[in-house]
Amino acid sequence: MSIWNNLDIVKNDDGEFCIPGVGCWIECMEYNEGYKAHLSSPDTLVYPTSCPPCPPPFAKRNNFPGFANATHFGYLGKTGESYSIVISSIQGFEIGSGDEIGVFTAQGLCVGAAGWQGERMGLAAWQDDPQTEEIDGYRPGENIVFKLWDKSENREIDLTADYTRGKGTFGNESYAMVNLKAVGSVSSTPNLPMNLSLSQNYPNPFNPDCEIRYALPKDAEVTLSVYNVLGQKIKTLVDEFQAAGHKTVHWDGTDEDGNKVASGIYFYRIKAGDFTEAKKMILMK
Repeated sequence: MSIWNNLDIVKNDDGEFCIPGVGCWIECMEYNEGYKAHLSSPDTLVYPTSCPPCPPPFAKRNNFPGFANATHFGYLGKTGESYSIVISSIQGFEIGSGDEIGVFTAQGLCVGAAGWQGERMGLAAWQDDPQTEEIDGYRPGENIVFKLWDKSENREIDLTADYTRGKGTFGNESYAMVNLKAVGSVSSTPNLPMNLSLSQNYPNPFNPDCEIRYALPKDAEVTLSVYNVLGQKIKTLVDEFQAAGHKTVHWDGTDEDGNKVASGIYFYRIKAGDFTEAKKMILMK
């Protein structure tokens, strides 16, 4: 509260954010969590000596709904720094509940998306992780592209953008505000990854659990397992036929019997059709 008058935006590691006077997409700031704050001018943060569990203005989302998960537009997320985008309005299309807005790079990579809930909309776009070889997010300075998915007709529609804050590139200013306008239909097929790939687990090193992400350009029988340094299988995380898309699997550091494994180096290996790849990860307690 001591910096509220000079607060530009505050956001967390999940891409949620709050902008004074615009909208709050953080349900509640929690103890023992980290937050990044951008200020319009220098100020001093004063910690209160006592505080209720969730003090205003973060007790509610200022009557704006939170992020609604996207089911059509696929993206990884949490690959790097998040760039906050507020969509003030959409013109030229009668958008309804369940429709989605996706944000893309000029090369067609989806880096963020959310479902429309009938209010001013906030979403997070995710930056590329420089520690991985594949491009899995935006790069600062790239042009921003928006698309709308019409759920009722299963079609994608190109959108033009009129910015009231920002200049149409990722990372320009601390956040972007935009009015969108529909210009036409582009596709009736889902946005799918171009290639089959296995990403580095996140975080790495990790304790006690981590995420493993992979991309399927087409439906396939998938097996994903964890091995120790001796090549012994520790746990099977996936063993099923899966539809194409971006996938995320969690490993909680346990073996097949539910026992916690020791600190050390482990490997995870995916097999999908003729594709096989393995990567190293470190469990550090």
